[in-house]
Amino acid sequence: MKKKLLLVVLLAAAAPVLWLGSGGSPNWADHNQALGQKVAGAWLATIDIPSLAVSAEVLLNLNADGCIVMNGQLLNPFFGGLGMNTTAHGTWKRTGPNEIEVCALLFEQNDSGLTYVYEKGRFHLTLKERGTILEGPMEINLIMVKDVVPKPDPLAPVPSGDWIPARITARPIWFPQDL
Repeated sequence: MKKKLLLVVLLAAAAPVLWLGSGGSPNWADHNQALGQKVAGAWLATIDIPSLAVSAEVLLNLNADGCIVMNGQLLNPFFGGLGMNTTAHGTWKRTGPNEIEVCALLFEQNDSGLTYVYEKGRFHLTLKERGTILEGPMEINLIMVKDVVPKPDPLAPVPSGDWIPARITARPIWFPQDL
């Protein structure tokens, strides 16, 4: 009798563990989790736009769940070198063993907080050098807002010829105890 009771208690305790381990997580978690743990965190990135002879430094935060946030300060050549504060939000997804694609939307604003440009970015990044470099090609699309009526839709499709080629290289931001 004690053996049967012990068996029932063990099965009751193991049932939730067996259920949760047998596909209880959503498909995206299985797909991105391993790479998400490798790329999750803060990165200091340099974006180079050779055709415009421009580069910018940005902070890029990649979350393991597929969300990104970017912040930076750059001199925008499209507005005579005006200082623009930029913030971007977007998503990433895994496309290969150490590769991700990122789509981001930025609002470029002047010092008064007026939005002048929506900037769409799409990147194809590869994790290299044992996780110490994230780099790859990038494309940027600028959607002018100033003096445009009606205001453009920043989520509308972009014609293929309207993308500006660029390149992004990022290094992880580590705490001193990690070095």
